Amino acid sequence: MPKKDEGNQKQRFLNWEFLTLSINASMQTRAGGSIYRERKDNEDQGEYEKQKEIFRKSFRQELDNIVTDRGYRTLYNVTQEEHAKNISTLADTLTERHCDILRNGRFRIGSAQKGLNLYLKYLWCAGEIIEPPHCPIDGGLIVKLGSAFRGNSWTQIDDIERYKKVIAAAQNKGKKEAKSLAEWELHYWNDENVKY
Repeated sequence: MPKKDEGNQKQRFLNWEFLTLSINASMQTRAGGSIYRERKDNEDQGEYEKQKEIFRKSFRQELDNIVTDRGYRTLYNVTQEEHAKNISTLADTLTERHCDILRNGRFRIGSAQKGLNLYLKYLWCAGEIIEPPHCPIDGGLIVKLGSAFRGNSWTQIDDIERYKKVIAAAQNKGKKEAKSLAEWELHYWNDENVKY
């Protein structure tokens, strides 16, 4: 017979893994370079690495706080506007706290949306939350949207209005297939990546 706390421990484990995977994905360097600034010549390597770790912990805490405190874990449907504001706030908060370690002193909207949207996707797929208002935007999805968005790198997006245009185009693709945005992206992602 399972122990009373076992379900909570499983939930804590999954939440930690979902946060870790979301943060790692939002910090990919393929398309836009590192989110961190270069280490200065006279800067101690250990101190530089410590600043990066402090940033990651802060990012983790902010993602968890947003999801818990802003209605995503309830039956309340977070609106698209509220969600876009949460992405902007996440980018601005992390920029304010950690500009000294960030490339060009800024945590961009593209990386913030990827972290939050992917975390919500994991929670939704695990049955922990209702369907999220948006989906993670990445290079593959941008290519799928067609020529109007080619040349746009999700890691370089740092304007919430530009992000909203990408989301609107993805929503239109979903509507053509009679799917919500989150459902459409999930089907697209699985078709492109799951090979069994």
